[in-house]
Amino acid sequence: MRYRIPDEMPRHRLARFATRAGAPYWASLVGGFLPALLWSATNAWLLGCRDRRWQTAFAVIGYACVAGIGAARIWLLQSGALDAVFGHEGRLVNAMMDSAYFLGWLVVLRILVGRQVDLAAYRGSLGRQLPWGFVLIAAMIAVDRLVVPEVFNYFNGIVWVWGPSRL
Repeated sequence: MRYRIPDEMPRHRLARFATRAGAPYWASLVGGFLPALLWSATNAWLLGCRDRRWQTAFAVIGYACVAGIGAARIWLLQSGALDAVFGHEGRLVNAMMDSAYFLGWLVVLRILVGRQVDLAAYRGSLGRQLPWGFVLIAAMIAVDRLVVPEVFNYFNGIVWVWGPSRL
């Protein structure tokens, strides 16, 4: 006879708001990095992950690193240092920093998804499947398309904070 772990749902009240582990990752492509990162870190708590504190710390550190790349890129562009140091290759360096920024937040989110995917699959097998969070995705898209451009018209140098979507 094999030992079987009893089916158990998390005991806290907010566990019903957990979503599939990959939903924040895919939502980041249409709604921005910062809200997807906050969603993914919150989802670790809602799923009841054992390493949710580690995931939250990783999200904060990952955000600081990726936002630092974005802030450095914007500062180099606005100060003229990019063209002064790299000359004609300034456009290439700018594109490389933009790619590093984009890939950086995808890697941070993917690591968080990787930590949550097994628990989310287990939770999905207990009865009903976990939702994708389409309402939250729609809200992220609306904010990314309607609010963020208006805010960045006034504060041009802080576009790196949100991590606007690429689609």
